[in-house]
Amino acid sequence: METNNIAGVMPECQCFRSDSSDDVIAKAYVGHRDGILRYIHSAINNRAEAEDLTQDVFLRILDYRMLINEATIKFFMYKIARNLICDYLRRHQVRQECYDYMYYNVSSRETESADCLAIAKDIASLERDIIARLSPQRRAAYRMKRFGLMTCNEIACRLKLSARTVENHYRHACLEIRDYMKRCI
Repeated sequence: METNNIAGVMPECQCFRSDSSDDVIAKAYVGHRDGILRYIHSAINNRAEAEDLTQDVFLRILDYRMLINEATIKFFMYKIARNLICDYLRRHQVRQECYDYMYYNVSSRETESADCLAIAKDIASLERDIIARLSPQRRAAYRMKRFGLMTCNEIACRLKLSARTVENHYRHACLEIRDYMKRCI
């Protein structure tokens, strides 16, 4: 008797019906999208990012569609928006700290100094030496990919090999060059 009562109640409960949840989400999107956008934009002060985060709010809401009803959706939307804002600001702060570090600690004089140029020339010379020692197909694959900026498929067409063979030649060439550089440096 009790199971019939529960079965009779559950289909009427909106929190377990995805079709009614979808209607609630659609209505919330129409009714609250601009408010969510303003809320996010006021926190991050970047219109394009705010629009992206607003869309993310509603995509995340879809993950909770079975828990949502008209009474809870507004809370969920603003809670998700707040969490997305915190994540965005955290990422933005870390990115800014990296930029600041690079700006203040790596001067252009260091990168253009004579020592750096000499080291770069030595490394390039070592690379040329080992490339000359590679097998002809590995040498061709490495040069085309490294210096010619070609894809493995383009190299495969030019050398009349399979793309997988080109990938293997390139990978083995990189390993040989890396090992040679480790021994020399």
